[in-house]
Amino acid sequence: MNEFSVYKRISWIKVFVTARKGMGLRCRDRIANGRFVIEYIGEVIGAEEVLKRISPINYVLTVNEFFIGWF
Repeated sequence: MNEFSVYKRISWIKVFVTARKGMGLRCRDRIANGRFVIEYIGEVIGAEEVLKRISPINYVLTVNEFFIGWF
């Protein structure tokens, strides 16, 4: 089960739907360099497992990677 862990409720961050890339986070204000924003706690899977699971009802969060044509 994926979940979000935050120190306190952060109303200045909003989830939004993009035109081509699915869902994202948007900040109302500038974020100071080094400031804690949010911690994602979820399963880490490799590219092979991503290919098995990808579907319109699932999402894939990538960090420092780019997957062409999956969105």
